[in-house]
Amino acid sequence: MNRHYPSFYGISEKEYGMQGYKMNIQLASNYSSYIKKYFIHVHKINSGEDYLLFSSPRNCLWEDGVKSIDSPTQRDIYYKMNADKFELMIPPFNPLVHGIIISKTDTSIKCQSNDGKRTFIFKYKEKIVSENLLEIDMYRNDKGDMVSYHKK
Repeated sequence: MNRHYPSFYGISEKEYGMQGYKMNIQLASNYSSYIKKYFIHVHKINSGEDYLLFSSPRNCLWEDGVKSIDSPTQRDIYYKMNADKFELMIPPFNPLVHGIIISKTDTSIKCQSNDGKRTFIFKYKEKIVSENLLEIDMYRNDKGDMVSYHKK
């Protein structure tokens, strides 16, 4: 319906059809697998090629420095960096984000999205190598909150 809007369907038909599709697909036993594969296809992620993967079994929403939600929701975060730029994707809700690296310490990397809406801090144990990544904090500057993705 989305493909044929507005030539064949009006806005109410399009929205009705999309809601029905979302309800039906959520009934599928492999819904999370479907969403992940769809996201990988749409954003041209070649099974992790060129991207590092950080799997987070937990994520928390922080508002004004206070944890407001602690969720055991699995998130796979795909990212890559070079000396001064980064890319990051968090399926299924956050599309590809491009930006620059604005600072580094021995155990963290701070990145800023090109549009200024997101700031990411990658936190490592002891030194900056992918297997030492413990947490990724995503500051949603446009919403005034922060989501932390972490191992524990």
